[in-house]
Amino acid sequence: MMLAEAEHLGDRRMIRLLTCPECGVITFAGAIHRIDMRFCSGKCRSRAYRRRAARRALAV
Repeated sequence: MMLAEAEHLGDRRMIRLLTCPECGVITFAGAIHRIDMRFCSGKCRSRAYRRRAARRALAV
């Protein structure tokens, strides 16, 4: 299922699986990448980790 089709059908779960949660780039997990990949790159994965760590530090 492509992103445009998921948007047309309103399939939020598939849209979430097809886009990077950090930058919004389409990822196409499962094609040449791991099927369970969430981020488009290590850069976005690190950025998300640093953001979560900063929130935890502020919560304490």
